[in-house]
Amino acid sequence: MTNNITEILDYLLIKSKPVYSYGDCMAVRRSRYSQTINDDNKDDDDYHEDENLNHNKESSGVPENVVERFRIAVYLCDEDELDFLRDVADFSERKEPCYDYPKLSPARVLIFSNYVFVFLYEDNLHFVLPSELIEVYRAVVSEENFTQINARNRNLHIYANGLCALYGAYEITHFVDVWNRHHKDKITFKEAETFLFDRIEFQSHYYISDNFVIHDCLFEDDFDQLFETVHDVEYYMPTKSVVREYANRDYGDFEIDGSKEVEDFVTEFISDEHILEDLLYDLIHSYEQIISPEAICAILKNAGLPITDTAFCEKFERLYNAFRNNVRVWELRGFTIYQYQTATGIRIPQFGFPKKQKA
Repeated sequence: MTNNITEILDYLLIKSKPVYSYGDCMAVRRSRYSQTINDDNKDDDDYHEDENLNHNKESSGVPENVVERFRIAVYLCDEDELDFLRDVADFSERKEPCYDYPKLSPARVLIFSNYVFVFLYEDNLHFVLPSELIEVYRAVVSEENFTQINARNRNLHIYANGLCALYGAYEITHFVDVWNRHHKDKITFKEAETFLFDRIEFQSHYYISDNFVIHDCLFEDDFDQLFETVHDVEYYMPTKSVVREYANRDYGDFEIDGSKEVEDFVTEFISDEHILEDLLYDLIHSYEQIISPEAICAILKNAGLPITDTAFCEKFERLYNAFRNNVRVWELRGFTIYQYQTATGIRIPQFGFPKKQKA
């Protein structure tokens, strides 16, 4: 595990004797920065220290903004993250190393946010939640309504992520509409906006611009192009099960139901695992967005597939279109092609290779 954490945390892993106050942890962290970041990097436009580093350089006390952000973070934590905080608080109070912490994923956001510090000392890992933040953590989880608020925040997070994966981008007002349609505990626009921004501060897979929640795989130009396509299209209104299904699926997930037939077919022609992985990622992208036949042909050609072979082209067209017609499409605001055509009578062209391309 030590080697795994060393690789993942890189400069955030502190190779020194552990300390247990916030000020001392940050002082050691600053020292670590100064050792690993050279002057050229500091002058680079892309370089910036975390906002948590910009505090009074006295060794005692925690800046009020850090305390408040940590309080919010605790309310936003999922079950694994809360378990991690509980265990790390215990380790830190006993000043004991963590010999084998089984789940690194819940630790990442808390470490990268400079709430939990990881020391490597005498070949042992010490996860440290500073003493001042232990007090904050214990106070928050002891509050009478903590469990209720935390559970609601987790559910809101499911909806924020699920809608993002379903639409690519959506308005905060639509988030409110979907939530209020599914739940008795209604949410206002202001409450939704506050939650979404707080979630971005802690951890999310989206960003917000002009009251749109936008998937973080979309750059500004990508979003502008998507908006031009969807601005006059009605949203598909998902069920609770659809929201949860999409919340649990990463963008580019290769396990989308029904995609295996396409995957198995193209795998017959590709032996290089890296080329296959890139191809599958690009194909998933093409399912969830309306991409031109020329762009799909280019994807297949770059992967070395025999796109001039008639038998290959005919079978790929059949498998690809059968699956694509039932995938929810960002440009159709979450409708499948089949649903959209049925509801509107507007025909979406099927994918086909250019006639001259087939032998």
